[in-house]
Amino acid sequence: ARGNRVLVFAPDPGGEASPPPVSEGCRFVRDKQAGPARITLGETVAVTLTVSGECRDAARDTDVIVVLDRSGSMNGQKIAAARGAVASFLADLDFASARAGLVLFNSDAELAQPLTADAGLLLEALITESLPFGGTDIGEAVDLATTALADDGRPGAEPVIVLLTDGRPDGAEVDADTAAARAKDAGVRLFTIGFGNDTDPDLLARMASAPDDYFFAPGEAELARIYVEIARRITGGLILESGVITDVIPADMVYVPGSAVPPADLTGQVLTWQVGPSRSGLSMSYRLRPTRTGLRPTNVEARMRYRDAVGADGELIFPVPRVLV
Repeated sequence: ARGNRVLVFAPDPGGEASPPPVSEGCRFVRDKQAGPARITLGETVAVTLTVSGECRDAARDTDVIVVLDRSGSMNGQKIAAARGAVASFLADLDFASARAGLVLFNSDAELAQPLTADAGLLLEALITESLPFGGTDIGEAVDLATTALADDGRPGAEPVIVLLTDGRPDGAEVDADTAAARAKDAGVRLFTIGFGNDTDPDLLARMASAPDDYFFAPGEAELARIYVEIARRITGGLILESGVITDVIPADMVYVPGSAVPPADLTGQVLTWQVGPSRSGLSMSYRLRPTRTGLRPTNVEARMRYRDAVGADGELIFPVPRVLV
């Protein structure tokens, strides 16, 4: 009863349950760790903050050219593994917002399939055209992919190249570094994958648009996982537009100068990071030196105020790890 009213609840045989609300936008997971968990007074402890997440509504149009090595060294199981990994990659793309094309290369490069939203055409070209023979001209392949994106890319769509090779430039007419620079100058995001131990990791790392856009696959299992990760990054779009992370250091902890990665501003006992657009999450780390013994918290509080990729504002509060000194 409530006041002079009596509330009566009864089942409605003809009623329909309302569906639970569908969560839209972005979801984030934050963590903070300190290690080693036990140290001697005078030693330092590493503190790491991480943020990961996904935004269901932040996908953007993408035009991607898959560039696949079909030189003679790819013959046999290597080309079979590469075809399988690329086929899975194509299956992971959302062709409602993405288009893909295929460039195959050895001593020469060929646009085997221009940009399309038809996965069947891409798979047919992948199976019928990727017969291994010849040398390795990585630069010519990147130039051809860049041209294909410039000629047929959609206005507003992000241009992407995903390059796989198992070797080094061999009899190449086009310098690979120069071709990669041209692609990046044109606004192309360039992923590079080295497959096996005969690649030039320094070259491929230089060619990639960012350090974490270069991958090394020692074997087939790793190759498949790499393509899954690249597809996740491409289809996921941005997760974070901007943010400010503040971490308040306790009075009994001393910040080790210059240890913050990426660099942070230090004001008193407060570390501050200004973060920009992010696709794959955030990771910040630094080192502290305790000045007292006991079970010591490594921060007073740490939080991130942010605007996510769909324009919503929010705040994350990080846990407080402790170390035994």
